[in-house]
Amino acid sequence: MAETKSMEQLITELQTGMTDYTGKMSTQFDEFQKGQTAFGSRLDSIETKLNKAPGVVGNDKDDDIEIKWNSDFEKYLWTKKDFNQLDYVKEYVATHSKSEIPEFYKTVASNDLISGGYWLTPQVSARIIEAIILVSPIRGIASVETLRAGDELVMLGEAGTMPAGWTSERGSRSATANMTLNEMRIPSHPMYAMPIMTQKMARIAAFDVEGWMTQRVSRYMAQLEGAAFINGTGSGQPEGIMTAATESGTSVTNTHTGTSAAINDFDVLITMQEALPEVYQQNACWIMNRSTKAYLRKFQDGMGRYMIEDNVQQQYGLSSELPGPSRDMLFGKPIVYSPSMPNIGSSTYPIAYGDFTEAYTIVDNPGIYTIRDEITTKGAVSLFTERLGVGGGAVNELAYTVLTCQT
Repeated sequence: MAETKSMEQLITELQTGMTDYTGKMSTQFDEFQKGQTAFGSRLDSIETKLNKAPGVVGNDKDDDIEIKWNSDFEKYLWTKKDFNQLDYVKEYVATHSKSEIPEFYKTVASNDLISGGYWLTPQVSARIIEAIILVSPIRGIASVETLRAGDELVMLGEAGTMPAGWTSERGSRSATANMTLNEMRIPSHPMYAMPIMTQKMARIAAFDVEGWMTQRVSRYMAQLEGAAFINGTGSGQPEGIMTAATESGTSVTNTHTGTSAAINDFDVLITMQEALPEVYQQNACWIMNRSTKAYLRKFQDGMGRYMIEDNVQQQYGLSSELPGPSRDMLFGKPIVYSPSMPNIGSSTYPIAYGDFTEAYTIVDNPGIYTIRDEITTKGAVSLFTERLGVGGGAVNELAYTVLTCQT
């Protein structure tokens, strides 16, 4: 005869079973948590290594050097407390072969700052450069070279007939024409920014002075170099794209609008675009400021419709709704906006078109240092920050064309 259990016995057995089940689940959950913790630690370690400045070889000793360096540098920004920065450089150099030493460390080791101050740590320096690249429009389309020694880039330019010819298996091989080699030099020029904070900001430990300085310096320098890459004189600063295009004897193709101080229609833009040699068309783009874009958008057809929205967008590919980094397009080529490009006006050059990777080269001299100054301006702290050098120059004037508002 089956045993009949009372309600109390059933409840007790149910409670016991639930307790056992909860215990087993708790044990399994603890093991799962341990696994998650270990996995999280591995991710943190990987993230730390990925966040290191470009070119810095990662190992635990490097991490210790970077952490100490950053800590001392932040204390310097807050309190002007001195520290021996070269000790960190020597410690790094002593544990690495010459080929493993990043350019930044070589720069620090080979330059003495007679005016005082400290080199920015690799992380801070990298963040400033990355921010400048994002803000400076010409850097996204030009060729960029980093100097390994000296303060200028020396290049060989070629001019003349192509040194090649056709022949057959038993045919003769006569001498080909010689190319003319021209030496080109692009010097780098020091540039600086000097953000100013109050004494109270400097004294507040919770204030991210390093992040604040990085944001200000990158913004100021990006605006300064962006203007120079367009209109720089080449004397004490880069030579600009438009400066090279407007010099006497330039090889840059110049298309006139046919009307002083105006652009009457899109025909002249088509003429300008087709004036660029075919070899440079594939990677070509337009450069203009947004005032010029607004001017072009007002063009209407005979029925009062805006051509840029109806006809040009549909027929020629002018559209801002494109995949990628939301680039406007004009006749199938992207538009790069630079606030330093001239406005439409009498005898101005408001638009450029070409392959600027071939046409223009930017030169960077690595290294950024800062000096904390609380004496010059009473009640304020100036962070004088200087880059060793930035240069730029047109290296192939056949690779771009310009438009002039002129009859």
